[in-house]
Amino acid sequence: MTQRSFNYYGYARDAYYSCSSLIHSMNKNHILILNSWFAIVNVFYLVFSFFNLFGATQELMLFYMVFTGISIAFEVLLVLFPSFAERHNFSTVFASITILMTYGIIHSVSHPYMPATMFLILLTIVSVSFIGRMYLMIALVFTAAIAFLVTSYKFKTFSIAYRDSYNVAIVATLAATLHYTFQRMRIAQFILFQKDEQTRKELEIKSSFDPLTMLLSRGYFFSAAEEIVRLVRGENMYLCLLDLDGFKGINDTLGHQMGDKVIQTVGKVILRLFDLEKTASASPNGI
Repeated sequence: MTQRSFNYYGYARDAYYSCSSLIHSMNKNHILILNSWFAIVNVFYLVFSFFNLFGATQELMLFYMVFTGISIAFEVLLVLFPSFAERHNFSTVFASITILMTYGIIHSVSHPYMPATMFLILLTIVSVSFIGRMYLMIALVFTAAIAFLVTSYKFKTFSIAYRDSYNVAIVATLAATLHYTFQRMRIAQFILFQKDEQTRKELEIKSSFDPLTMLLSRGYFFSAAEEIVRLVRGENMYLCLLDLDGFKGINDTLGHQMGDKVIQTVGKVILRLFDLEKTASASPNGI
């Protein structure tokens, strides 16, 4: 496996970018889900801190209030401007990761006498939630881990910080492995989905045209005609019916193969006439 393919989860660059719309859509949905969960968790912590439950003290209420507000504001932004999250997908993903990692680090510092748990949970969740590019995601994971360790050694005792170092080394390695595995499977699903869609469209196109004349099939013609009548109701419309005089005699005397040739020729003439009409309408001076 080349470095190039590893960066795109074992696939060629073109295959990866052909799935970009699906990747962006999935990332946006995961941001919404993860941010909603994050807001709910902060509301629970806010209640716990108000009543001094489960190690959440009233001194931490401001911290939980700030991140509750951030998560709600971020959610509102995503709901009101959904196209922004897809157009600027990496920026939105990066903002979501930054919020979660910052929260995990501050949460760890606010409990200096306990090994961190929230940061490790968030690091794992982030790794399986978003698709980026492998090298970039590894860089984000390990940058967050280093920032976490720096604050841990600065604000905690050495023994607890040492335990944090061991835990984060294990979890960061696991997070990178899970990220590659999960996102490789997702891209495989995206590629398969696109192939199925392409096959479906090709079959739909083939079924819409008569293979002999390359004109619209009977069923598709009536369906399209019904839609046109519905759309242009109240306007003048013209329908032309063609009949091949003496066609039965051609089949009877020259055989069905020659009859098919006649039908093919008529179909080509009709298509050519429509092409000429399009050219005339497109030309400012006509033909």
